[in-house]
Amino acid sequence: MAARRAAFPLLVAVATVVGVATVFFDVAYQSYLPSLVPPERISEGNAKLQIAQSVAQVAGPGLGGVLVRAFGAPLVVLLDALAFLGSVLFLLRIRHREPRPEPSGRRLTAEIGEGLSFVFRQPLLRRIVATTATANLGMSILTSMLVLFAIRDLRIGETGLGLALSVGAVGGLAGALLAEPLMRRVGEGRVIALVLLPPVPVSLLVPLAAGRSGAVAVAMVAVPMAVTGMAGVVYNVAQVSFRQRLCPRPLLGRMNASVRFVVWGTMPIGGFLGAVIGGGHGVLAALWVSIAVQALSTLPVLLSPLVRMRELPRGLDRHSADSRRRTT
Repeated sequence: MAARRAAFPLLVAVATVVGVATVFFDVAYQSYLPSLVPPERISEGNAKLQIAQSVAQVAGPGLGGVLVRAFGAPLVVLLDALAFLGSVLFLLRIRHREPRPEPSGRRLTAEIGEGLSFVFRQPLLRRIVATTATANLGMSILTSMLVLFAIRDLRIGETGLGLALSVGAVGGLAGALLAEPLMRRVGEGRVIALVLLPPVPVSLLVPLAAGRSGAVAVAMVAVPMAVTGMAGVVYNVAQVSFRQRLCPRPLLGRMNASVRFVVWGTMPIGGFLGAVIGGGHGVLAALWVSIAVQALSTLPVLLSPLVRMRELPRGLDRHSADSRRRTT
């Protein structure tokens, strides 16, 4: 018993370190990609990264379950740590090297303020950030209640919930494959706005699954997960590519960090609200609130010029062109 008590704080510490490192990695890779590919291929680069991530999300949980059953959880955690080491080795094989930026000599608060200022001074980027932050708030309310709702109320068990989430990951893979073709056909700005519409009505299936039989309930949870996963990946490929092309390279890191701070900052709030609403008014009430918040999250981009824009501003393209002209 004492060993178990000692192990839990260690597990929390590891999860904290991994979480903090993930934030640094995500901000860094989104800022590094424009240095690796030309501006006209940034969307392609983001789509391919999303394909890799989606494949891992589809295969990872099932493979993890098999390995845990065969070898036990501690050994699987060790294998996961070795996978991180493998990622480091792959990154070290990247031949491109960025020049080390010159120290600005300014305070950290000034650097942070510059990143936030860029985000909130750009009208289109400001609306995208508002939509993403609000959508994450609504999704966090849902995810905080989903396990309890699926296992206790729907009685589909861990297997049924795992199947529904796996179908959602497959939807994300489909979105990664469709992102570029949709952007070309629908338009870069339009796809950011319009791809958010299908998940809202489909999400109604989740609370309406209450009282349904097992297979029907699994399907009614799985379909919204798939549609939301597909739409979310298309949206992210389009909007991340937009802000990477819009922002000057010296500011990319601060801009991406500012966006991540705002849009992820609503997620713990959503989890807390889900617990409060679920505890006070029931799980179904929390799910309905989640859907209402997600519907409201679409308004900043739907009521913006994005719905009429096939092509989006390319500040980075202009910056690169200016740099090339100066060197010729």
